[in-house]
Amino acid sequence: MSKEYTRRLSILGSIPRHGPIVFFDDFEDLLKWVFTATGADFIAELYTNLALYGNQSLHLKTRTTGTADGDSVIADVFISMHDSQTLKLTAPFRITSLTDLEFIGIQFSLFDGTNENRAGIFYYGNTPDLRYWDATGNRVPITGSGQTLRADIWHTFHLLVDMSSGSYISAGVNQNIFSLAGVPFLESADATNSSLKVSLRIEAAGATPAEAYFDEFLITEF
Repeated sequence: MSKEYTRRLSILGSIPRHGPIVFFDDFEDLLKWVFTATGADFIAELYTNLALYGNQSLHLKTRTTGTADGDSVIADVFISMHDSQTLKLTAPFRITSLTDLEFIGIQFSLFDGTNENRAGIFYYGNTPDLRYWDATGNRVPITGSGQTLRADIWHTFHLLVDMSSGSYISAGVNQNIFSLAGVPFLESADATNSSLKVSLRIEAAGATPAEAYFDEFLITEF
């Protein structure tokens, strides 16, 4: 009697419309990320009851005891840096409450052995607006980005950057993409070995925990 087997396949190559893959995580298998947070009882887990595609997503929730404004959870992953000059980061996310969320965002730090170049895009739930990390370390509102996102549905961050010049190209959420052409990254001295650190982050707006989900995180050469 014959038997039929199925297994998951990881595709190394190009995704149509995106280009060569630098990093991809659909949160279906191993948890590849390292977590730091305020307090001890935060949640960072592969969640099987909610996903954009597949069977699960990354679930983040700030601590539930001793809660305070500014509580955060950060998920980090280190990857090797490619020779690509332009990178596109795409991150679907889902939030449970706008009022409980100070911000949700994606950020990265490029270490070249001498300096750290940091960039990021953040959605502030109570303002509401979209902000980027500027060269002085401030999160600056993007003009015209004052959209109120609906809770409990999936949205998508888009961040396009020029690694050779250390500057942004564009950033946005869903269909609303804004030009940041030529805006420089934050640069500071750091002798960490050559690598790219990517981070997913949420922060609470008050005493009620902030909660969000990420899925299908993708970095491609553009």
